[in-house]
Amino acid sequence: MVESALKLMVEECMHRGAHNLLYQAIYLHMFTHVHKNLRFYLQNNFVNVKAAQDMMDQKDQMVKNFSPYTNDCVEALGVLNIDDINAPIARDYVQFNTQPDMNNFYKAGKLFDFQKNPAARL
Repeated sequence: MVESALKLMVEECMHRGAHNLLYQAIYLHMFTHVHKNLRFYLQNNFVNVKAAQDMMDQKDQMVKNFSPYTNDCVEALGVLNIDDINAPIARDYVQFNTQPDMNNFYKAGKLFDFQKNPAARL
């Protein structure tokens, strides 16, 4: 699966922005896989102890770097970008939670745009 994704990324993706996004997604996926199976990689000397200690900070930074492209990834999967089908958590949930009428989804405002304000919800 990873080989196919890398082949698609390197050989078939002509859009530079999409190419970078694919690279980040695949890298984050593989990094998460190594982190979940870290015991195996340490026992077999595929990862040294210093690298293993630094993995959480690196993973957190990779997630922060990837988060501005969350909406792009969702749209690439074919999910429609319609405000009315999204829960308040995808909008301004802080504002939504301050109001007394929890059935008033319009109080949550428009969808949150991670590209305009990537660090606001992290």
